[in-house]
Amino acid sequence: METIQAHNSEHPTNILNNCQIQNTKQHLSDYDMRMIDLFKSQIVDGVLEISSNSEITDLNFVQYLNLSKLTLYSCQNINFQLTSSSIKELSANECRVHAIQNIHIEGIEVLSLRNNVFTSEWIQNILCLFPQLKHLDLSENEVELCYISDFTHLTRLYLSNVKAYNIRELQNLIFLLELDLSENQLVDISPLSNLIQLRDLNLYHNAITDIHVIQNMVNLRQLNLKSNNIIFIDSLQNLLIDYLNLRFNKISDFSVIQNHSNYDNYELENQKQRTEFELKLGQKMMTVNRLIEYLKTIRFKRRNFLFKVQTLKTGIWGFNIQNEQNEVKILERFSAFLEISNFQEIQ
Repeated sequence: METIQAHNSEHPTNILNNCQIQNTKQHLSDYDMRMIDLFKSQIVDGVLEISSNSEITDLNFVQYLNLSKLTLYSCQNINFQLTSSSIKELSANECRVHAIQNIHIEGIEVLSLRNNVFTSEWIQNILCLFPQLKHLDLSENEVELCYISDFTHLTRLYLSNVKAYNIRELQNLIFLLELDLSENQLVDISPLSNLIQLRDLNLYHNAITDIHVIQNMVNLRQLNLKSNNIIFIDSLQNLLIDYLNLRFNKISDFSVIQNHSNYDNYELENQKQRTEFELKLGQKMMTVNRLIEYLKTIRFKRRNFLFKVQTLKTGIWGFNIQNEQNEVKILERFSAFLEISNFQEIQ
């Protein structure tokens, strides 16, 4: 291993060309660096990681970095000068910064900025800072999507939990292959109609009811629609999807897809049974809720029983699907209780 160190009275410089580094974090922490050049070096551990758990906690001292991948995690500040064009991936997750300043890395293709505090105004500068960007992750940031429409060259975009409710800005991102819009507030997904090249679409945990737009996404291979308000799935009939998640919706008819050769029969049957049980349980809960509301309007001396019913109302969602028959039987007893002559006997 060859290591060349050139020291300056004001700004020490470390040039680590053509060397082998077994442990990047430990090796680099031994020096007070202003320049890190790992050109043609073999980094055994693959990346340079900066985090609160490592010996290197920030890069405020660095003015130049030549590396293939840089990971920043839980750093208080990322305000340093980078002029390298060799970095292809930059990850600055959970760094609690408002902006990344003084950066010019034309070669960056993959940028991950999850869980920060970036403003929407700064997001528009990403294109200027990273003109060759192909993969962008802005998940868990409270940003508006008004500037996303300019990212027409992206192939992968991750916008999970950004509090989005309108996605019209995505309609021109026609080169997207993968899109994550999970854990948002979406109802209307019609702006996705032009994204026919999509292979992976994640819409988990929204408020979507209509999925007709998906029927034209003939290249889809993975689709997550879990935890929405979907009732009809006719739009999925002719799609060759390898992975499909429909759990926690309001679907009553699975016949349009149940014989599809690409779907895992057990998983589909499991989803069907769970959905049917949820519908049945929902009907029972409506009955119990009516009972609770009625009992509040009369003099019901057996308060202990009322307390139990109210406890059931708040705790029922912890049921185990394997014990569903027992859960339903319990609710059926309460349903039968409703039939006691409008509760005249207990007034």
